[in-house]
Amino acid sequence: MINKILKTLFPEKCKWIDVGMYDKGGHYKLVQMRYRLDNNKKEFRTVSLGFVNDYVNRPELFKNIQSSNCA
Repeated sequence: MINKILKTLFPEKCKWIDVGMYDKGGHYKLVQMRYRLDNNKKEFRTVSLGFVNDYVNRPELFKNIQSSNCA
């Protein structure tokens, strides 16, 4: 009975998956997604990567993020 209540309140979800990255005035933002394993309902979040003043670093940052994705 308690397990059923806990699964209803805290359903199992996959790990965060990187969706994309964008620049907002020099501040890089990373959009991530995860979904529930029982009904595939998706959840999104935006993570701030910090301020980068050089646009040359953007492709390298994104490549490193994609290569370390644990999905």
